[in-house]
Amino acid sequence: NIILRSTAPLDPTGIENTIIDGRHAGSVVTFSGTENETCLLSGFTIRNGSAYSGAGICGGVPGTHTHATIRNNTITANSAYRGGGLAYCDGTMQKNNISENSAQWSGGGVYRCNGPIQDNAVLGNSATAIWSEGGGLAFSDGAIRNNTITGNWAGLRGGGLALCGGTIQNNTVSGNSAWQGGGLYRCDGTVRNNIIAGNTVEDDGGGLAWCDGTIQNNTICGNSADHHGGGLYACNGTIRNCIIWRNGIGEQLANCTLPAFSCIEGWTDAAEGNIAYYPYFVDFAGGDYHLKSWSPCIDAGD
Repeated sequence: NIILRSTAPLDPTGIENTIIDGRHAGSVVTFSGTENETCLLSGFTIRNGSAYSGAGICGGVPGTHTHATIRNNTITANSAYRGGGLAYCDGTMQKNNISENSAQWSGGGVYRCNGPIQDNAVLGNSATAIWSEGGGLAFSDGAIRNNTITGNWAGLRGGGLALCGGTIQNNTVSGNSAWQGGGLYRCDGTVRNNIIAGNTVEDDGGGLAWCDGTIQNNTICGNSADHHGGGLYACNGTIRNCIIWRNGIGEQLANCTLPAFSCIEGWTDAAEGNIAYYPYFVDFAGGDYHLKSWSPCIDAGD
């Protein structure tokens, strides 16, 4: 339980210039898996790792995960079979830039990290094989809050997140792509208060696919699917208090449970409390999805 910290862990320039380079010889930073939250890694650029799991940071082995705190790092340009950026880290992961990492199979950015994942930027990571899942995050069951998860890609499913079972809350999940489930795929915990926008797929579920938990208070807009469900596909949990708008040119959701108290473009089916009025975003084209004061969505949920 040591502290490994740069001299300027809050200074972006200091982080950029304090580099631990793995030179593709293995994981850049490894933990034994027995550390608790007093162990700290903070203030570094961690790059050019190459490993089977956790090329940037490997927190242990499948059955033994570190609980160290990982904060204020840039984790970039690492490649693995699973977990290009990080794997097996169950401590708090906060205010890191996790970018441009890759994994062949799963979790281009983050793989099997089950602690709080909050206030991070998860950008431009990829799961590269045609059967891969989770360009940004995969198989991570902790609370995923207040993150920007943008521009990630997976060959098969879950461009942004795949098979993450915890609470996913207050994130921006945007501009991710995959064959199915551009933003989220099989995330069965509570998905709440997120902006899920501008994600794309070649098959079904531009925004979300096969997510069977509670989907509540989300803005799901500007996503697209070449086949079915530009916004949501095959999501069979509770869907309520969402704005589901301009997700491709066809159906906004397909093969899902009936939503309630939601604003859905083109909605005509009978269901409790739904409306189909234009929501009046502040700047849809510019990505500002706050509502103007006269929006019919204000106070229309339950």
